[in-house]
Amino acid sequence: MNSDDIVNKILIVDDKIENLCSIKKILMDMDVKIIEKTSFCNSLEITQNNDFALAIVDIQMPEMDSYKLWKAEESTKDIPVIFICENNLDLDHQIRGYESGAVDFITRPFIPKILKSKVKVFLDLHRKKYEFQKLINELNLKNKTLEQIKVFLQKICDGLEIRVEEQSMELSKAYNSIYN
Repeated sequence: MNSDDIVNKILIVDDKIENLCSIKKILMDMDVKIIEKTSFCNSLEITQNNDFALAIVDIQMPEMDSYKLWKAEESTKDIPVIFICENNLDLDHQIRGYESGAVDFITRPFIPKILKSKVKVFLDLHRKKYEFQKLINELNLKNKTLEQIKVFLQKICDGLEIRVEEQSMELSKAYNSIYN
C-alpha cells in the first residue's frame, strides 16, 4: 500500500452528540475519515475491522470506565488514544490514564489549534508506520530473492565442484596411464 493511499481514520467516542459534532467540525478540513460512536460497546465492533490512526475518547462515559476498558480490549489496545476530560482533571486521573495507555489528554472546551496539532502528530505517525512497514516488506522480499539466488549459486558451486573432481580424476588417470 502506498502511503499516499492511506485513509487516515479517527474514531471519536463520546456519549454526547454535541461533543462529537464539535470535534468533527474542528477536524473537518483535515484529510481524515471520522467515525463517531456514542458508546464504547459500539466502538468495539468498528475497531476490529478498521485501522485507526487515533481514537479520541471521553473518559466520563456513563456506561464504562474508559481507562480500564480501552486498553483491555484486543482490538483497541494498539490504537493511540487521546482522552477527553474536563479542565479539572486531577493528577491521579492523569496518572491512571497514562497507565492505561493514554498518549495524551485534551480538555473541554477544545482549543481548535491545539486539537488539530495533536491530531496531526498522530496522522504523521500513522503515515510513517505504513512507510516503515512498506520498507520492511520490500526488505523481506529482497531477502527472499537473495536467499533464492544463494540457493541457485550454491547449486552451481556444487555442480562446479563435482566437475572439477571429475576432471581431476580424468587428468589423474591420464597422467597415470602416460607415466606408469
